[in-house]
Amino acid sequence: MKNLKNGGKAIYLKLSPEEIKGRIKNITTRGIAMKEGTTIEELYDERSTLYEKYADITIDCENTTPEECVNKIIENFKFKIQNAQWLRRSFWQTRFYRNNQESEYRQLSWDY
Repeated sequence: MKNLKNGGKAIYLKLSPEEIKGRIKNITTRGIAMKEGTTIEELYDERSTLYEKYADITIDCENTTPEECVNKIIENFKFKIQNAQWLRRSFWQTRFYRNNQESEYRQLSWDY
C-alpha cells in the first residue's frame, strides 16, 4: 500500500461489496489480485481497512455512476487546489504585511 502513495495521491473509491459485484461483470478478466475461491465480501473485509488507512482522499461512490464518481474526484481536487491557493496567498500577504511592518520599524529606528 505504501508503494501506491509513492507515485501520487491514493484515492479510495468507497463502495459496498454489493455495489462492487454489480459493477464488475467478469471478475476473472478484471485483473483483481485475489486468491482462488475468495469472495468479493472476503476481499472487501480484508482490504477496506487498509484502503481507509492509507488513502489520501476517500470518495463515497455508492449509488453513483462512474461519471458521477469521476466528477466527485475532480471536485475534491478543485476544492483542495482552491484551498492551497488561498493558503499560499494568505501566507504571502502575511509575510508582506510583516515585512512592511519591519521596514517601517527600521525606518523609525533610523529617524532617532
